[in-house]
Amino acid sequence: MLGLWNNVLDTSNLSRDLALLSSPEMERAVLALLLVKPELLIDIEADVQEEDFTITHHKILYQALKKILYVSVKTKASLVFDTVIIMDYVKLMNVENEYLSSSRGMEYIESIRQSASLSDENNFSFYVSVIRSCTTKRLMYVETIKIQRELIGVPQKDVEE
Repeated sequence: MLGLWNNVLDTSNLSRDLALLSSPEMERAVLALLLVKPELLIDIEADVQEEDFTITHHKILYQALKKILYVSVKTKASLVFDTVIIMDYVKLMNVENEYLSSSRGMEYIESIRQSASLSDENNFSFYVSVIRSCTTKRLMYVETIKIQRELIGVPQKDVEE
């Protein structure tokens, strides 16, 4: 029985477990469609946050796209996700990321843009819902770990407490 409790307290598998509760391919599909249809960001920007993306460079890219959206709305400019502009925003964000802050950043963004042909725009809301669902599952997972640690840490507490 003690072995079971030791597994609960073991945090070495936490990041691996959280990675299992992610969908990098859906993140990429959403980003790809946003790059070719920037107006889709207006539909999701209130519901999808950077934290919903588990891949660091996806998170950074989404954050840059949102910043471009805010500036275009504020200046009443047309919303275009040009690769050079995106890279400029990533640089302004002072991001250190092997994919986006190196010379390969433009190639990476273009590879995502080209993968839009593999994603169906009609499934965009499904892709977003999968990402949001993964976020909810990760949050629930982390919360259950906290509850388990609290229960084990204070065994004399009554259930009502």
